[in-house]
Amino acid sequence: MKPLRAIEVASAELINDDAVMMPRGPGHRLPATVRALRERDRLLREAATRFCEGLSVNGAATKLARALADYRGTAWRRDCTETSCPQRHRGSLREVCWCILQTRDAPIAARTIRRALGGNGD
Repeated sequence: MKPLRAIEVASAELINDDAVMMPRGPGHRLPATVRALRERDRLLREAATRFCEGLSVNGAATKLARALADYRGTAWRRDCTETSCPQRHRGSLREVCWCILQTRDAPIAARTIRRALGGNGD
């Protein structure tokens, strides 16, 4: 039997994050990244429920992806340093966009949003 390399042992170690065992090591996401992605996906589902009523998963994903891209390219540049969502965005889709970008400031494709909403990402 071939002996295990140190890297294989390290990647086989498990860590406990919110009662879910996750692999740790090269090729695996950090627990903080997993938590941020979970929160982002939860916020996307909330936004779809509140602002995309009556749309298909694909339609909701397209609408949310456009809203996020538009907000990230305009007002987010000014709002990203705020500690709470600016009053002018309260109750609107931009409030949810602000929360999503606070968890992870990165562009989000419609395909990723479809996966988060429970549709097929392909």
